[in-house]
Amino acid sequence: MELLTRAANILDTSEYEVLRRAYQAWHGHTAPESLLQQAFAHSLRDDELPPWARTYIKQVVHHFEAEYQRRRYLRRLRWLILAGPRRARRHRRGHHWPA
Repeated sequence: MELLTRAANILDTSEYEVLRRAYQAWHGHTAPESLLQQAFAHSLRDDELPPWARTYIKQVVHHFEAEYQRRRYLRRLRWLILAGPRRARRHRRGHHWPA
């Protein structure tokens, strides 16, 4: 359920909607409401997700984290370029990177 909640926060939607999108991505058509309700109840009760939901959610989280890391790297690179060689040398000697 924790992973489902994280994906819902990333997509800025509800956990139920994440399951709906996951089913659509996996099967190529909309899910019957009864199946979504059953999958959602099962995930709440047993903290288990169907394979189609688990795969979709892992992709969402992975893509979000990859984009976050890319932006963080670019921010550091821009800082080094703008800081100049003297300031960059000082930071190579053990000083902290800017956040």
